Amino acid sequence: SQNTNDLQWAVIEGKTDIVHAWVQECPTPHSVDVVAKINNALHLAAHHNQAEIVALLLPHVHVAHDNSAALYTAAKRGHSECVRLLLPISDAKTGESDALAEAAFEGHTECVRLLLPFSDATACEHRALRSAAMNGHTQCVEEILPYCAADALLDSGALHMAISRNHWGCVDALWNSPWCQTVR
Repeated sequence: SQNTNDLQWAVIEGKTDIVHAWVQECPTPHSVDVVAKINNALHLAAHHNQAEIVALLLPHVHVAHDNSAALYTAAKRGHSECVRLLLPISDAKTGESDALAEAAFEGHTECVRLLLPFSDATACEHRALRSAAMNGHTQCVEEILPYCAADALLDSGALHMAISRNHWGCVDALWNSPWCQTVR
């Protein structure tokens, strides 16, 4: 079997044929060492937006392993296809729904859209909403709002953040949300 550095290089460079050959050479059931290498390769593929390699590795990923770090990385970097592939084997609520909050913080609307049904938009006092508003990501704010609790605008600080940073698109979206209309 090829060494770890060769596997990492192949993943980073998107050399699907080499990754496929490496996986085929691995004995089954996979040893702890092989499981660790596969999970590391999965995380690396998510980081470098190698969705084809993520898909290739999925059948070999150990289901007991927490793959939320790979999901977090893909979401933070805006790799929506990797997020879509990783959602079935990851816990999107890990770390107070960190993947959602990071995607919102970075303004990756498609990742936010994919993560919302599997995440907790109310986690950490609506951190995802606050992060999107703070950075002026109006589309993310609009996507997150329907998943928020009624107290989101009062407790999250999202409206304050948007106003203080002159993100008027976010202010408009927040101000015109059903939750804000009930407190006006």
